[in-house]
Amino acid sequence: MKMEIQIAICDDEDKICLQLKDILGSISDEKSVEFIIQIFQCGEDLCKSLKDKDYDLIFLDIELPKINGIEVGKYISCLLYTSPSPRDS
Repeated sequence: MKMEIQIAICDDEDKICLQLKDILGSISDEKSVEFIIQIFQCGEDLCKSLKDKDYDLIFLDIELPKINGIEVGKYISCLLYTSPSPRDS
C-alpha cells in the first residue's frame, strides 16, 4: 500500500501549477508514495481549505492577487499554533 501525502499548490499561474503537478507525478511513480494534490489559484481559497484540511506539504507563491503568499504564510503559522488539526477530530 502506498503512503498518501496531501499536497497543496497555490499559484495564480496555471503553467506553474501544471509543471509542479507533473514533477510530483513523476516522483510519485518512482516511489511508493501517492501524492494527493489540490491546486489553488489564490491565497483566499487555500486559507478557506485549511480550516477543514491539513496538508503535508504546501507550495506557495509569494506574489498572489488579493492576499499575498507572505500573508497566507502568517495565517498558516497562526493556525498551527492556535487550532487543533482537522486530523485530530
